[in-house]
Amino acid sequence: MDLRYTTLCLHAPLYYVPDAALRPFCYPEGDIVMAFDLDAGTGRSIEPDEARYLAEPVWLGRSALPVPEGPGAFCIPKGMYFFAQTRELPGRDGWIHLAVEVQKEGLWQRKNLGRRLYLRTVHEDGGAAAQIFRECF
Repeated sequence: MDLRYTTLCLHAPLYYVPDAALRPFCYPEGDIVMAFDLDAGTGRSIEPDEARYLAEPVWLGRSALPVPEGPGAFCIPKGMYFFAQTRELPGRDGWIHLAVEVQKEGLWQRKNLGRRLYLRTVHEDGGAAAQIFRECF
């Protein structure tokens, strides 16, 4: 998969609502996000164990407009992210491999990566894209 890395300044949050019909690593139409918290050792390792990299998502939902309020609403907060995108939608193992590659590249570039990882699928311009957001400070 062709990955393009960049540091992304997200100027406004991206809002989501839970959807009980969603399953991790499935791709219905729309903008879907999965959020994961990596443990400190895994999230800072240049060679993390891919077999243990992701647990269950801490949050899974679809985009929402207008901006949701109340319990269950979730967002990718505005801020700085180490970001990568590909036009191929991977399965679970593919997502893990991509997230690990983003982590390795970020650490190699001496980015201070946070523990929160967002995996997002979007459908735009007649196709789908897989996006990886990793907090960076």
